[in-house]
Order: sequence, then C-alpha cells, then structure tokens
Amino acid sequence: MTLADREMLAEQAEAMIDGLYVHLMQKRAMYGIDPAQRLRLLRRRLPQMSDAQFHAELLRIFTELRDLHTNYILPQPYQGILISSSARR
Repeated sequence: MTLADREMLAEQAEAMIDGLYVHLMQKRAMYGIDPAQRLRLLRRRLPQMSDAQFHAELLRIFTELRDLHTNYILPQPYQGILISSSARR
C-alpha cells in the first residue's frame, strides 16, 4: 500500500469508530481504551511504519474492542503472518 492508501484507510477507520460505533463509550469505560485516539496517533506515525507494522497496529486496535461486529480483515499477503503473531500477545 502507498502512504496515501494507508492514510485513507486509517482516516476511514477513525471516522467509522468515532462517528458510527455505538458502543464506543461503553468500550472506553469497560476496557480503558480509546481506539479513535489510537487511530489518530497511528496516522501521525504512518511515514515511519512498514506495511506490516501498519496492518498489525490496525488489527490490534480492532481486536481490543472485543466486539465480533468490528473485525479488521488483513489483506492477503499478511493473513497468516500477523494473525498468528497477534494471537500470541
């Protein structure tokens, strides 16, 4: 993915979570997480990140929501690699 592609994906994920995700306040209270803030911070770090690092961070952000309705599906080249390493955390 190009840097512009990653920026657009992170921006869309932030808009979705911040603007449409109805359980955001509940997840913040229950788990002490702020996925919208993490996405804003991710966008700042994009130029220093590899594609794999970017996708791994997006996967962590969505996994920490602990919601079966909010999955991030990795692109084909990363599906086996990052899922197995993310599951070890």
